Amino acid sequence: MFAGTIFEQHPEEGKDAQFLGSVVVYAAENAEEVRNIINKDIYATSGLWDLEKHLILDQSFE
Repeated sequence: MFAGTIFEQHPEEGKDAQFLGSVVVYAAENAEEVRNIINKDIYATSGLWDLEKHLILDQSFE
């Protein structure tokens, strides 16, 4: 798993960062497996993530 923050623009020292969202990359067999992982994640179960807005992009790297 890899995760990180997405900003509106590169944060400047001394200024508030303009947070846009986040990205999480999972390694799984298919999108359904990723969906199951996400649904059990602490950020999802605690309500921090809005699961109505999440997007799963299925990409195979072989």
